[in-house]
Amino acid sequence: MCFTCHDAVGTGSTFTTAGELVGIPANDATTDQWYSHPVTSSTGHTSDALNEFGGVLNRHSTCTDCHDAHNATAGQPSESASGWTASGAIRGASSVVVINQAGSAPVYALIQGPTSIDATGALTGGSPAAYEYQLCFKCHSGFTVLPQHNSGAIASHPSWWELDKGVEFDPLNAKSFHPIEAQGTNQTAAMAASLSGSSPYKLWNFTTTDTIRCTNCHAGPSTPVLGTTPDALLPVHASQQRGILIAPYRDRVLMSATEPYNAANFELCYLCHAEAPFVDRSGNARADTNYRFHGVHITGISGMGSGGTDIDTAGDGQGNAICAECHFRLHSTALAFQAGDRANTGLVNFAPDVQPFNGVLKWTQTGAASGSCTLTCHGVQHDGWTY
Repeated sequence: MCFTCHDAVGTGSTFTTAGELVGIPANDATTDQWYSHPVTSSTGHTSDALNEFGGVLNRHSTCTDCHDAHNATAGQPSESASGWTASGAIRGASSVVVINQAGSAPVYALIQGPTSIDATGALTGGSPAAYEYQLCFKCHSGFTVLPQHNSGAIASHPSWWELDKGVEFDPLNAKSFHPIEAQGTNQTAAMAASLSGSSPYKLWNFTTTDTIRCTNCHAGPSTPVLGTTPDALLPVHASQQRGILIAPYRDRVLMSATEPYNAANFELCYLCHAEAPFVDRSGNARADTNYRFHGVHITGISGMGSGGTDIDTAGDGQGNAICAECHFRLHSTALAFQAGDRANTGLVNFAPDVQPFNGVLKWTQTGAASGSCTLTCHGVQHDGWTY
């Protein structure tokens, strides 16, 4: 019924949702590769007015799980220090509020959609979502039961795991995080310069005090152009990129021994961050990064290791590094793979291929732009190496 208007050619609406699903790779739950919300194959749906997700493994996505056709408007989201407000496109849909608690897991509660709309257009009989991310939390947080990652092939591949986004984005428990629910913790001059710098894929112009939307990273194939405001319509129905990402991001397969740096591998990062620090092999201090050896690792260590190319295999690594080796969990450090990394700033949390040196795997920050590493990576032993 929805595709009668929202078809691929715009028969009844300029929002051609059906067209967004054309030519998208197939989802594969066995390897946690998702390219679309499966609106054409969902099962288990009864009514959005009921709690279909709370405390059960019943995640699905029909159109009405995210949209209330009678209450939707053209209203745009707006930024606040507590996250981006819900847009008119999801107005009236049920969502989940998270109550963050320092030192313990968040508490979740369902926000029921409205039951009616009055003569002025106001929603009544319910409490509509205040923030856009609350809709995402209905399926991607501990409010529901997430797929288990303690058996089968997924157990041995932490990069495939589906984690609780309510925990990951909890600003009270994560030492460092992308600023979905609150302003980020890194408000240094170097971060400001990184965000204002240029790259071949620059799209968003955020500052260190901004909050961001889930859809600034997870959105469909119609990528906006530079200068588009972050409140633009960013449908998250489907993408050619795994994880329904708005741009490519290499995070599972390490670089081969002779593979050269390619900015396209990290296009997602470069939507916000400057490229310059990552191609500077000098190791000299820079004003646009707090870690002066980014370029050395990303472009200057080809052929240094003898392991394989699986980020989930201990000791692998044979060529230039990828971002995900030092920033394994991109959402935050709250659920870092290495437990000791959960207290790290700068989103530093090491991937499974990074190993201890003499039983120690640790990054220690000693200043805004200084620290030390004790670990073994790409076959190189770091014994308290400082910078």
